[in-house]
Amino acid sequence: MIPSYNVQLFFLLWMTAYGETLTISSTEKSTDFDSVTLAGQTINSLCETTYQCSGKMICVSGQCQCSENHIWNGTNCIEEKTFNSKCKHTTECETTLFCMYGTCQCARMHFWNGNTCLPKKTANDTCTNSNECGGKLLCEDGVCQCHDDLFWNGNTCIFKKFDGHSCSSSIECAENLECSNFICRCSESEYWDNSNALQVRYQCLFVLALYVTCFMEKHDLRSCTRIEYLTRKKCKRCMSICQCASSDYWTGATCSLKKDENSLCDSPLECKATLQCRDKHCVCCEQDFWNGQFCETKRNITFQCQESVQCIDTLHCIRGTCQCDVTEYWTETACAKKSNLFEDLHNMMRNVTGLVAGFGVSRKDIPAFSASLSGSKTFSKNENVKFDTVWSNVRNGYNATSGIFTAPQSGVYQFSCTLMRSGNTIRVHLWKNEMRIVSIYAGSSDVQPGSLNTVLQLHKGDRVSLRNAASQLIYSEAGSHFSMFSGFMISN
Repeated sequence: MIPSYNVQLFFLLWMTAYGETLTISSTEKSTDFDSVTLAGQTINSLCETTYQCSGKMICVSGQCQCSENHIWNGTNCIEEKTFNSKCKHTTECETTLFCMYGTCQCARMHFWNGNTCLPKKTANDTCTNSNECGGKLLCEDGVCQCHDDLFWNGNTCIFKKFDGHSCSSSIECAENLECSNFICRCSESEYWDNSNALQVRYQCLFVLALYVTCFMEKHDLRSCTRIEYLTRKKCKRCMSICQCASSDYWTGATCSLKKDENSLCDSPLECKATLQCRDKHCVCCEQDFWNGQFCETKRNITFQCQESVQCIDTLHCIRGTCQCDVTEYWTETACAKKSNLFEDLHNMMRNVTGLVAGFGVSRKDIPAFSASLSGSKTFSKNENVKFDTVWSNVRNGYNATSGIFTAPQSGVYQFSCTLMRSGNTIRVHLWKNEMRIVSIYAGSSDVQPGSLNTVLQLHKGDRVSLRNAASQLIYSEAGSHFSMFSGFMISN
């Protein structure tokens, strides 16, 4: 079982690591005359004029409320935060924004236009960038539109349909197909290849057939060249050049379908559009991902996704958006691991007990002292309480004659004190040099202790002592030492 003073020490170290300088006065009651009453009414308080309200509040319909573009954070009115500002709760963000993963962001299917969040645009809406467009639309030539291989179905961009698929218009059909009788079909001058590559008999293929006819009729071919064909006894030049379709590449012997991501390659010409041939494989650039049809720029935090490969490095696709793992936090450029609270506190505990380096001194030379009153004593007003029984005094920082501890080296120190009263009220203040820091108060019941714990940043030579607020008796007993004072350095 962990001793109670270790639990207390553990808690104090945690507060030192993760908060401001900690000061606890455990027995100070509301009767302390040093307390201050705040001026002005707080949120929702009744009022007649704005002058009765505190801070950034105004009097609205008889109640104190935050002024325009300000919100109540539980203590005072603060200005609403705008897009990408850091936040802890949605109430801190401007009306249309939500606090997501530490920053104010627009909701899904909305974008920030510089002033507010707006619904993402649909097909054929004007745009300035693709982030404004929804449903897999891209901003091209200032208009939200689908990629060439996709069409807009009213809600999102989906893949165009192939030969034999049902359709309502030709825009739904893949390149070179047309919607005929509600079916995607090739035109009369084309045919569908079983390899799913559309092979088209345009002019060149049609010309080839006519050329064969010319060649057979040798007497009609005398004035024709190999790139001409015979029409009505006249040679006409073919206006096109036979080449592979845009979806194919030339192998040296035939047209072959261009290769998908991760396929083996010898040249970029063998890979589908936007892919590169790198290390003998068709791949996207490092900042892109393959969406099944083409390479697309990887998405930043809070952007929509279906899988983690669509997000920039270190982000994960969680519940449909790119975000950091629960064990990580966003640094504005990448995800980083959160610190381990237990490990941090454990290391600090080891520092306190001198088991690890970090104080700049050996373990046996860490400044520390503990002293107590050998019996009840009366001290006059503003007199230092002199704890005359010294139990430990490493580095000799404590002077029992003056009751003052002088820091032998700069660092962070923890001080604690317990004072006992008997039949009288006592009030004692802890001073750092000539600055009063915290107080002990023990009430007027028969026997009652008062205590304090605090952590102070000291420079070498700074003085810490306990002074009486008035002439009063501090109770103690020989052999019991009810009243004591101690301190030690916890970090340099």
